[in-house]
Amino acid sequence: MVQFGKDEKRDWELTLETNTIPAFRRFLAIYPDSVYATESLRRINFLKEEKMWEQTLKQNVLFAYEAYLKEYPSGIYASEAGEKIEQFEDQLAWEEVCKKNTVSAYLEYKSNFPGGTFVKEVERKITELIRNKSATPTGETAPPVETQTVLSEETALEIATNEDTVSAYNQFLKQFPDGEYADQVRNRINQLEQHLAKQYRAIEEELQAWEYADKQDSLLSYRDFMKHFPEGRFAPLARQRIQNLENKLKSKVVTKPSETLISIEKPRHVKVNKGDVLNRDQMERDQQGFRLAVMWGVGFGFLSLAARLLTPGFFPLSMIAALLTGGYFVYQRDKHLTNKEKYIYLTGAGLVVFWVFMEFFQMITKNFPVTIIFSGIFAILVVIVLRHYFHKYQKHEG
Repeated sequence: MVQFGKDEKRDWELTLETNTIPAFRRFLAIYPDSVYATESLRRINFLKEEKMWEQTLKQNVLFAYEAYLKEYPSGIYASEAGEKIEQFEDQLAWEEVCKKNTVSAYLEYKSNFPGGTFVKEVERKITELIRNKSATPTGETAPPVETQTVLSEETALEIATNEDTVSAYNQFLKQFPDGEYADQVRNRINQLEQHLAKQYRAIEEELQAWEYADKQDSLLSYRDFMKHFPEGRFAPLARQRIQNLENKLKSKVVTKPSETLISIEKPRHVKVNKGDVLNRDQMERDQQGFRLAVMWGVGFGFLSLAARLLTPGFFPLSMIAALLTGGYFVYQRDKHLTNKEKYIYLTGAGLVVFWVFMEFFQMITKNFPVTIIFSGIFAILVVIVLRHYFHKYQKHEG
């Protein structure tokens, strides 16, 4: 057995023979300042790209090629991936057009894909549609599209209504801008455009959410994306990213020795307890939630002090606003609420109730001790009720 770590040149030759990502990483770990360090990094990146491209070809789906280009925009197979994406988009667009089977849909396909695979089919499909619509009672068909005479307004309206698209109605208005049904058609166009605007806003929201999740590149961000867009365009890619991150997390907890001809020094055994292995996703949620709870608690303190000194008349309203703000925070945290956050909110809620009832009792009675006692009792009751709710809710969710 060859001892690894004694001779840099010999170890580099052995690493080249192995030609795997773990082998190059091991070499860099032992020789971080080696003259072969740059070449090791280059080969690691090359092998990673080769592996991803191999998986992409195996999957052979649109989002896999998009993921490859996202990761390697100037990669070795970028041109081939771009061609594959164009083929998929062309095929999907043609399938959608065939489902609609309308003149405007075929024309839109021809406009969007002037060099598409199915461009030659467009003219034939349109001719068939027009002939079927314009068939005479004797069974004779109308002339082809190029020589067809102008349709009557009623026939054109019927064709546009059957398609029920903005482009079809616009085509109708080009022929009959001042026709009998022009106003009705314009109203329908407005309705369709409003509906399309809502769809575009939804697409834009999903795109912004995905860009944020992709930038964060964490389990928390991808799971939040899936919570809001479970059937979105990027949902398959988000599920794949989640699976990859979970696998990486598991590999950090349980590692297997690699089977290789090169023996390396056995690392010192370190005992790892299950209780010491923390879930990174849960840690991110807890840390974020605790920071929000502290911010709310500090903000409550400043708000109560400012309201008490500057606007005593609005003091109860400001306290209720603080209570509602804390309640909204608890609602957003849902079952992820931790004990630290719960205690902060209970303390703030108790103080809010105490101050509000103290203001109320001061208007009824001038007896200060009675006001303090009753306000404290109400505050304690509210804290007990909220604490019981938290305990019951978290027990049920658990």
